[in-house]
Amino acid sequence: MNMKINVYRDSELLGTFNSLEEAAYKVGVNPRNAQRNLNGRTRSTQGGYSFEPEGLVHVIGFSYPYYLTVEGEKIHQDDVYIDDKFGIMRKSKA
Repeated sequence: MNMKINVYRDSELLGTFNSLEEAAYKVGVNPRNAQRNLNGRTRSTQGGYSFEPEGLVHVIGFSYPYYLTVEGEKIHQDDVYIDDKFGIMRKSKA
């Protein structure tokens, strides 16, 4: 799986990386712990970092045909897809 990874610390985006391993090494976290966080087994790493795939949508509601996000954004249902592992993801614009 080749997806970009966003890294957060205290809900602040620190950066987007090309792989989970690159992200983990850049912030000084064991890649195994980063993987556990990415898979949802932990809320964050011991250092307070959290990892998530780029494009993950944090939904708080649905008002047909829009998903309502935590950020207050409305995303049309045709602009997202359901990923079996991570949940609701934005479709790439490429």
